[in-house]
Amino acid sequence: MNPHGTLETRVSRLLTLGTVLAAAVLLTGVVMYVGANPEDRPVYAPFSPTGLRSLTTVLARLREGDAAAIMQAGVLLLVLTPVARVVTTLIVFAARRDWRYVVIAAVVLTTLVLGLAGIRL
Repeated sequence: MNPHGTLETRVSRLLTLGTVLAAAVLLTGVVMYVGANPEDRPVYAPFSPTGLRSLTTVLARLREGDAAAIMQAGVLLLVLTPVARVVTTLIVFAARRDWRYVVIAAVVLTTLVLGLAGIRL
């Protein structure tokens, strides 16, 4: 068995699952939002819901079933999918004791996390 094929298959499945899950959550939020606000006219501008800038606020409003929070969670899942890919590959490389690629994956993960946190290098 080719170990690289197994890693590629796992990463491919992770990316597919993350994308499908994010799309399903986002679509659920859109349907709920449109259903709750049928009188709203479409506005073709960036979606920026008021008060949904922090993770704690998104989670709190998710528990309330807020449609905008569900859409925001879908976007968050979509953004976190590549991060999950890097974490997965880092773990696999560590298990294989391939330290060169562990370091590379750790640098990529650090860069992603800092970028998501708004810290520029």
